[in-house]
Amino acid sequence: MFMWFDIITGISKAYVLWSNSTKEYYENGKVKNTWFQTHKLKIGILSKFLVAMLPFLVLFLAQVTGRYSVAIPTDILIALLCAAEFISSIQNIIVVKTGKAIEEIDAVTFALNALLSTMKKSLDIKLSK
Repeated sequence: MFMWFDIITGISKAYVLWSNSTKEYYENGKVKNTWFQTHKLKIGILSKFLVAMLPFLVLFLAQVTGRYSVAIPTDILIALLCAAEFISSIQNIIVVKTGKAIEEIDAVTFALNALLSTMKKSLDIKLSK
């Protein structure tokens, strides 16, 4: 649900930024559209789909191997993804309200880097013993 809301607010953001930008024109008089492009939308939807498949892939691999219980890590991963989509939606709403582009914070990358660094520190401690 958060992903769909982020897509809708992202489309709204692109439209607002396009409306507020100075327009460039082709020789035939058509407007060059640098903010609102369907291939960006397609790439965004595809990347969101692939990110949404990540918890299911973890669960599938755990089921196939039968060695690991990943219910809690998968729940954490899903919560992080939902939080990232929520933050992205809030950023999009801010852009729609103000009409000005802001620097986007990629919460997924931030959260995954934090998770990976925590796991690395834990492994370093365990391996050093």
